[in-house]
Amino acid sequence: MSPNSSKKVPLFGIGIAGNFAGHLQQTGEAKALQGDVDTSRPQALFPFYVTDASDEYLTVNPYSFDSVLLPNDPTARVQMEPEIALVVKVNYLGTTVIGLEPESMTLLNDLTHRNAVVSKLAEKKNWGLASKGIAKKAWPLTSFSAADGLGKYRFCSFHRRDGVWSACCHDVSLSDYSYCYEQLISWLIEQLNTQKNEGALHNLTKLIGEAGYPKRMLISLGSSRYTKYGEEHQLQSGDELCAVLYDSTRIDNPEIHSLIVEQTFDELLQQHIVLKQSVYARAE
Repeated sequence: MSPNSSKKVPLFGIGIAGNFAGHLQQTGEAKALQGDVDTSRPQALFPFYVTDASDEYLTVNPYSFDSVLLPNDPTARVQMEPEIALVVKVNYLGTTVIGLEPESMTLLNDLTHRNAVVSKLAEKKNWGLASKGIAKKAWPLTSFSAADGLGKYRFCSFHRRDGVWSACCHDVSLSDYSYCYEQLISWLIEQLNTQKNEGALHNLTKLIGEAGYPKRMLISLGSSRYTKYGEEHQLQSGDELCAVLYDSTRIDNPEIHSLIVEQTFDELLQQHIVLKQSVYARAE
């Protein structure tokens, strides 16, 4: 993934569950995790794209720049989950991950099939082609520290149905994640090396080995809490989705919402990262 474009995906893809207090409880996914959920910290990692994985569904490239294909099941309840994602360089000592170096950040729509009856959380995350959204552009990172002033970067998201754009998730800063910067990187390294194949979770060391010890990974940091509207939304064919990762010193949320409502995306695309997707039934 280059600094200006994410078109070199697919990358080994993993997401963080529970990196915003209260979001897991809104979605109902907390009950799938082992033990009590500590809302002050992330809970687990889940894979959504792993080349050569023994679980065949993980080998299907789910990334799309502009489309969402809903599951074949007409009763599927699918929700958008826009998140900041990092592209990281991975350092190994033998088979152990010993370092992660963030190289760029972008937007990922970590769509989830809420009512899928499955044994692994990952099965709700990759149901086939176009089950994940990713922005075409990424911003380079020279470092990833609380001292770097990265808190100015915020993200917001909107869902359109019947001509109306509604806020789906709360507008938040990168710094609002429960774990971020150095604390997040330390947690990720430990989790990659120690998470076991228990309950709804995967053994990540095994998956990394199956993928041939990838040099880079895409790590999705987690969705913010839903708005009341977002908590109740369910995607259907014909919907439109838009998420924006923006520099809050240049623009604010009301301005972004106005540009989206007016369908004038040029200004947003020039200065910010925009992920816009249309939703389709799989048979279309």
